[in-house]
Amino acid sequence: MLAIVPLSFALLPFWKSFHIGFYLGSYLGAAVLLISASCQWLLIGHQIDQWLVRKRWGDWFHPQIRRWFRFLIAAIVITTLIVAPLVNNRSRRLGFRHGGISFGHR
Repeated sequence: MLAIVPLSFALLPFWKSFHIGFYLGSYLGAAVLLISASCQWLLIGHQIDQWLVRKRWGDWFHPQIRRWFRFLIAAIVITTLIVAPLVNNRSRRLGFRHGGISFGHR
């Protein structure tokens, strides 16, 4: 995650030259963060995979991960689909208490 800081500073002149405001800039920043975090987890996953291959007990554990990987990903996606709207509703409720940060009707 620390690698995103230099990348953000490198992209800042481009955002200024194209006159991208804070609203659109926040979405572009979120996209850059999502892409960089995904790449980071791919690298970490690859390192762990290579480490497991070298271990003696990795011969048993590695096939188990591959066997249950689909179920693990499905559980993560389902949990995200359930929890994200709950967190969003809570954030909206709390945001209405503070007029400066709420976007709803007053």
